[in-house]
Amino acid sequence: MVKNHKYFAEFAKSVGQDTQVLSAISKYLDFTNRNKIPKKALILCGFPKSGNTWLRFIYQHLIHVSTNPKFNTTLTYTQLNNLQPNSDFPYAFRRGDFREPLEKQQGQFPVLFHSHAIADNSWKSFGNIAFVYRNPLDTLLSTWYATVEFVAETRGSISVDTFVLDRLDDWCNMWKKNSELADSIIKYEDARSNPNIVISDALKNWGVDFTTNNLDRAISLSDFTSI
Repeated sequence: MVKNHKYFAEFAKSVGQDTQVLSAISKYLDFTNRNKIPKKALILCGFPKSGNTWLRFIYQHLIHVSTNPKFNTTLTYTQLNNLQPNSDFPYAFRRGDFREPLEKQQGQFPVLFHSHAIADNSWKSFGNIAFVYRNPLDTLLSTWYATVEFVAETRGSISVDTFVLDRLDDWCNMWKKNSELADSIIKYEDARSNPNIVISDALKNWGVDFTTNNLDRAISLSDFTSI
């Protein structure tokens, strides 16, 4: 089945053409065929604490309000992960892991894959890439709080200065590579200030069909106070 879709074959060649990889890709293609969803996916990537989750909420709320005009309830984080279960792209494919969303109905919206990895050219053969980035100091400080300060076992074991200096090269490498390959580049601060404009442009670059009214509703449902 993979061989019938050249761009997936190219992606498989990059990730690894073993049984697990090909099995995961076949599961994904089967899901898109059964549900009449575009085969070319969406890949949202960015350094942790860059706004990835907020954009995931907006996209999922957009699916809900577009397929159900009466939908008006903000999703929980658990619901979001059930509806978008494919994180750790592309490494999950190496484990043979493609998970179908909890709810099968998603209209004509492409499946969203989420990644904190540095992109490579093979990703473009699998899906349209959106790269979200945020001020690096804010990003790394937030990452330190989430992975060190809030974790009892390691609290205080790494100073914030050391953490930021150790991770800054990783941030720079991701920014350089992912911004070169992305179909859409979303600056978090701009998206927060003008979400209707910035996110609308990104969705158009992704090739996602939507209405302005539905996007407005999706952004409203994804407000931090609601979540």
